Parts: sequence; structure tokens; C-alpha cells
Amino acid sequence: MSEYQNIPQEENEKSIDLRELLTVLVSRAVWIALAVAVCLTAAFCYTKITVKPQYRSNITLRFVRGTMNVASDVAMATYMAEDFAQMAVERPVLEQVIENLSLETSYSALLSKVKVDYTKESRILRISVTDAYPKRAQAILDEICNVTKGLMIDDEATSYRVEGVSMPAERVASPMVRNLLVAALIGFVGSAGVFILIYVLDDKLKTPDHIQRALGISTLGTIPYQRLREEIKEENANG
Repeated sequence: MSEYQNIPQEENEKSIDLRELLTVLVSRAVWIALAVAVCLTAAFCYTKITVKPQYRSNITLRFVRGTMNVASDVAMATYMAEDFAQMAVERPVLEQVIENLSLETSYSALLSKVKVDYTKESRILRISVTDAYPKRAQAILDEICNVTKGLMIDDEATSYRVEGVSMPAERVASPMVRNLLVAALIGFVGSAGVFILIYVLDDKLKTPDHIQRALGISTLGTIPYQRLREEIKEENANG
């Protein structure tokens, strides 16, 4: 039995040297940069082709009655704001909006464009509509408010009014920057992970230190591979 076979198992196991690992990544920097560039290009083209500009129109509604000095008036206005927030996204309202504006869309598709922000026990709510066309976004928002107001009119609520004017639609920030950052991260982590995996799975003994750690014996000397190859070529050339 060879003496290096008596080395404890934990000493024979390959350990990961962080410095060697960093050296491996630095030596593959060109390939990592290429992978990142490919991912960035793919993300840029995908975003440009598939993502259309979107525009959002907003409105802030406030429910009031006279001077609102009576607590009951404030409470009633609060209840109306809560009801309005719930009704604005219900199927009857949105389907009526689709019919009034002759929109070629479905209830679920229109619902995905509408956002209602309402804080409980508040007389103020905010509604926004996002669409590919700025004028249509504002028109949809105005129609939602009009239809909802019409459905909420009753004897007790007629003395209340809803204040608020929709704002012209503004362009929504493009997801281009976010997509590029995600693509760069995927390219870097993916390519670096591949090289790290190759390094970890490579069990070849390449340096005297590897030999000493794995076998427990010291090397007497080393012959550079490049010089050996040149000497072999010279011997073959000299016959």
C-alpha cells in the first residue's frame, strides 16, 4: 500500500481556493463579457419589439357636501368614496364603458388597465387608466367616472358632489432599463457559474501544490509543457 493512500479522507478531498477561483474568472473575463453582451442585446431587441409605449391618465376624486362641518356628512362622504372605489371596477360599469366608447376589448382586458387606490375611511380616492393611446386612456377614465356616478345617484346622495378632473395621460416609464439590468445579471451569473462549475468538477492535478495536497508527496521538479513541446519538435526536425 502506498503511503499517500493512508492520508485522511478529508485531506484528499478537493478544497476550493478562492484565489484560484478568482484567477479562473479573470482569465475567462472575455467570455463572461461576451455572454453579458449577448444577453443585453437579446433583452434590448425583445423589449423594443414586444413592449409598446404605455400612457397613464389619473384622477383624484373628493366627495363633499356643503362645508362638511357635520360629522355625519363626513361619514356619509367616506362611505360614498368607498362604494365608488368598489363600483368603478365592477363588471356592469366596465361593460357599460366598453359599450359607450365602442371599445374592441373585453371586461378582463379593460380591468387590467384600471387601478383604484383608496385608503379606508377616507373621502379621497385615486383612479388611473393605462393604455397604448393617451387620448383613449383619458376618455376611458372619464367614462368610468361618469358611469359610476350615474349608478350611485339616490335620494340621499344627490346633495353630495364629486370633485376631480382627469389629467392628460403621460407616458409610463419603459421597462427597458429594468430588463437590461436583469439581462446583464443573468449573463454574468450564468457564465461565471458555468466556469466555476467546470473548475469545481475538474479533478486533474495541474500544479505541484495540487499534487502535494491530493497525494501527500512532494514533486522533485517540473518541466514546462511549452518547452517540452518545443524540444520534441526540435528532435523530430533533426531526425
